[in-house]
Amino acid sequence: MKEYLASNLPELKDAPEEIKPSELEDLEKQVEELKKNEDQLVVKLEDCQEKNNSLEKKVEELKNENQNPTNSVESENNVEDSSTKKDSSLKRFYEINGFVFELQSCKKTNVNVDSQSINCELLITSTEKNAQLRLYASSNDVRSRIIEAGEIYLATKAQIGTSRSRSYASENLIKDVSLKASITFDKVSLEVNKIEVMQIFFWSNNKIPLEFDDVPVSE
Repeated sequence: MKEYLASNLPELKDAPEEIKPSELEDLEKQVEELKKNEDQLVVKLEDCQEKNNSLEKKVEELKNENQNPTNSVESENNVEDSSTKKDSSLKRFYEINGFVFELQSCKKTNVNVDSQSINCELLITSTEKNAQLRLYASSNDVRSRIIEAGEIYLATKAQIGTSRSRSYASENLIKDVSLKASITFDKVSLEVNKIEVMQIFFWSNNKIPLEFDDVPVSE
């Protein structure tokens, strides 16, 4: 105790050997206070060390980001890709029964004072073999149609290659050789500038139904 007091209270180094009880009690209180302060300083030091480690970690992360700027670019690209995929989620392309069907455009034609026609063009390819294909406009219970604003407009003409008809068009496709096709809808309201749903039916050994949603109609 004497050595501890001498080291922490230098003023007592040359103190007389005899210490009164009251003085000893005061000195013990001072020692306790010093120990308490010492413990608080240790806690603060540990807290500072933890904060310092956290700052060093953040600095290291920033250095890594600066050394690898492509990471942030890739992240931005991923966001853009996600957005693009969302925008392009409307189906314009089908591959069914050995055929590839691609909707290319829908355009207004024969616009008059109370109605218009809409002509939609497709590109068709037979990928497996030479094959005969029919495109239906309206024949018995097989009818291509568009639905917009609660109204149904039936197809009035179909064409594949040089074959055209108000019921169905039929053409022999050569393997891997693309051929244009079109389907026309007459007496469509002038207010239709977009097709909510378009259903088109083909036939080759069995029925091939296609459905296109939210199709823009150009002038």
